[in-house]
Amino acid sequence: MWTACSFNYYMIGIYVKYIPGNIFINSIASGMSENIAYPLGGWIYAKAGIRWSFTSLLALSAVGGFCIIFLGEDSKILMPIFVIIAKFGISGGYTILYVSTNDVFPILFCSTAMGICNFIARFMAIFSAEIAEVKPPLPMILYSSLSLGGAILIQFVKTLVDQEKDKLKEEGGDLNEIQAQKQEITAGEPATKPQDGVATD
Repeated sequence: MWTACSFNYYMIGIYVKYIPGNIFINSIASGMSENIAYPLGGWIYAKAGIRWSFTSLLALSAVGGFCIIFLGEDSKILMPIFVIIAKFGISGGYTILYVSTNDVFPILFCSTAMGICNFIARFMAIFSAEIAEVKPPLPMILYSSLSLGGAILIQFVKTLVDQEKDKLKEEGGDLNEIQAQKQEITAGEPATKPQDGVATD
């Protein structure tokens, strides 16, 4: 996910100068959609969760890429809309990479996992500049393929909650009951905590 989103995010930013139509209008459309996608990406993730948010945004990005490939030459007037769709999807997905990491990896390893994923993704993104200079439509074919691949692969990513549910199923437990018990225990805690050095049962 990190590699697909980072590679596409940087590649389309460079490739926008080769997209048919007015380069200035296309660049403005790209920047506007990116700025809108940053806050909305986090909101979509909070409402829909990791799978639905990544799937919808990356699918939207792929749709924009395919529109640029197949309709770009014949519909230059609509090209800014295609750019908005493609850039919005990948920018939203790129945002979710950062806000979803703590839901996938344990807190103890969260920073290390984000650093490793970010390092590998940025390393692979080095080649995005070279791919962006390749003769069309290969860059957008790769862009759309990576977006679709990411939308499919995210279905196999399990969050910490999913892992806990699977563990409870194996043990025959119920996650909702355990969460309710935790809330009851938390609500029933004494208002004052024991002083340091005082033994408690």
